[in-house]
Amino acid sequence: MPLNGQHESQVSGESKDLHTPDQSGPASFEKQDSDSNARNAPPSYTSATPPKATFVQSLRPFNGRKDCTNFFKLLLRPFPLFIHPAVLWACLIQGTLIGWTVMIGVVLAAIFL
Repeated sequence: MPLNGQHESQVSGESKDLHTPDQSGPASFEKQDSDSNARNAPPSYTSATPPKATFVQSLRPFNGRKDCTNFFKLLLRPFPLFIHPAVLWACLIQGTLIGWTVMIGVVLAAIFL
């Protein structure tokens, strides 16, 4: 990091003083930084935002895929959740409740038949 009011370019051999403005004062430093960031940024950051969808377009049930990930990878993505303890517990509780409900129904059917 430059010290004593020196600009970073002084380290590389050029001598600039921060106290002497180049063209229009401190704004020129910000402008140079923003220009260099725009040139070096990946294309996804410099692209324009997509146009806003109309109301009728927002009513469509399907408006396309959001990314180009392989469809079969997308199908396999939920399966690792089955080994999560909370999901295992929820499956156990749900299965127990359904089994209990079926058992009560069978017992009541046998009693009233």
